[in-house]
Amino acid sequence: METFWAKGYEATSVDDLVAATGISKSSLYGAYGSKHGLFEAALGFYTGVRVEAMLHGLEADGGGVEEVIAFFDLVAQIAEEYPERAALGCLLTNSITELAYSDPSVRESAENYVVRLTTAFSVAIGRSEEAGDLVSGMSDSRGQLLATLALGLFVRRRGDLDPSGARSVAAAVRTLVESWMADAA
Repeated sequence: METFWAKGYEATSVDDLVAATGISKSSLYGAYGSKHGLFEAALGFYTGVRVEAMLHGLEADGGGVEEVIAFFDLVAQIAEEYPERAALGCLLTNSITELAYSDPSVRESAENYVVRLTTAFSVAIGRSEEAGDLVSGMSDSRGQLLATLALGLFVRRRGDLDPSGARSVAAAVRTLVESWMADAA
């Protein structure tokens, strides 16, 4: 996962994967069938670990606008505390930009990821609408907007060692979401 994340699928050679995993080519092919099979396993692992952690607050029962704000604050915090790690961007987002157009299995993973991200934001916004904290009826469009902002931020983070950009986006999202709260008053 780390090798694909750092180099991208196309730039990662089988020799890179052998060096990273410590297993022989024959064992790699025996276990995963191909470089692509290992890549799909890496995307699955990434989704199960990284995506789960990032979306936990949004998808938890009771998650609302505070969890939306916390999501972007977490991205900024990671950028500040681990700039070299954050500069890798998001493996799924990187894979979308590199392969989703040409690789059906990556496209499926990408679509699932974008739907999950959008749904997480939409549901959190919807909970806040139901609580009367936001004007009702905008959760889907606001969820799409927030997911697009998150994906754009992940693309922007790739290769960027300056954490201030992520912090300014988090601050802008806070201001935006708070303006939605003011609309409900």
